[in-house]
Amino acid sequence: MFKKIAGVAVVSALAASMSGCFLSVTDGSSVASKSTAVVLTGWSPYQNGLGLFTCQKDESSAKIGLLLTTAGTSFQLADWKAPMYYNTTNYNKALPAGCWKQNAKNYSTVLKLVGTYNGTSYGDLFTYTASGVACLQSSTLYPAEVQNGGKVDVAYRGLLCATGTASTLYAPL
Repeated sequence: MFKKIAGVAVVSALAASMSGCFLSVTDGSSVASKSTAVVLTGWSPYQNGLGLFTCQKDESSAKIGLLLTTAGTSFQLADWKAPMYYNTTNYNKALPAGCWKQNAKNYSTVLKLVGTYNGTSYGDLFTYTASGVACLQSSTLYPAEVQNGGKVDVAYRGLLCATGTASTLYAPL
């Protein structure tokens, strides 16, 4: 039992040092067209920390800055008690043409959120598919959370539910 709890503490400490999430646009999602407006949303545990949403044609292309934002406190996930990067008025528009790559069946773009993950250093923050977001927002406690006092552990969930550090968005040809 002690080994399990110690392991959970180590995972939670690791996740806490790297926490921060790009929640939408979710990885693998689609829009009606390249001109469809998108809303970019992410989470950070660091109030007033900076976040930069970017897009690129693919992982080897140059990043294009979309939105530089600051973590605030006006929108929170239930029970998480932590600020969100959020955007409804500052960025609710179509992605620039330079973001999109034409593939055989569609257009695609790679979206990332670069932000503080330990309060001072910057890096690519975690991304999620639709099922990853459901994992984050589950009302059921995960076994590690039960072992760690029976409450939601944001850092643990951030790591457990993540699908990487980039979200791919698709649009039809």
